[in-house]
Amino acid sequence: MKPTMTSYSDLRRAGATFFSELGEWSYDEWARLNSKFFGNANEPGPILWGLTPHGGSVGYYSPMHNSITMHTSLVHKSTDAPWGIKNLGKKYASDVLLHEMIHQHIHQMKLPVGRYSSHNNKSWCDEVNRIGALLGFKNMLRAEPIKQKRVEGKVTWYVKPGCMPRKEFATFPHSQRPTPQNG
Repeated sequence: MKPTMTSYSDLRRAGATFFSELGEWSYDEWARLNSKFFGNANEPGPILWGLTPHGGSVGYYSPMHNSITMHTSLVHKSTDAPWGIKNLGKKYASDVLLHEMIHQHIHQMKLPVGRYSSHNNKSWCDEVNRIGALLGFKNMLRAEPIKQKRVEGKVTWYVKPGCMPRKEFATFPHSQRPTPQNG
């Protein structure tokens, strides 16, 4: 079932109603990131604050609902360093929002993801490389899908020289920040 289109202003009002200042900030930040990195190509959808599916990630994009869920611990710490992440706050939440918007963009533009994971594919890596340059990450290694290869008789996931490991491009853009963020 295709989600019905709701205007950005209606969604922002709903975000403010349900999540107060955080809801307003989410939509303002989404609009800023959409303009700066995607040429306003992403279609607005709900931005929710709560538990992500299975509580296992800090953010989640649902293509079925065109919604982004942000884990509340990003801005309201409930334990010491959830997921082992220090310096949570709006700057970190902005990186998570941008990350989920890359998933949104790939889905909405119908870019191919092939047989690999939602991160380990050419479309994801192309977006990481494009946005990394726009963010000014001058020393960022290139993101390239990691494939299995036989090395010294064993099949292993092979990272090409000069390319970033999967964990880095799967946690982009915050994995590329030179110093911990506060805020």
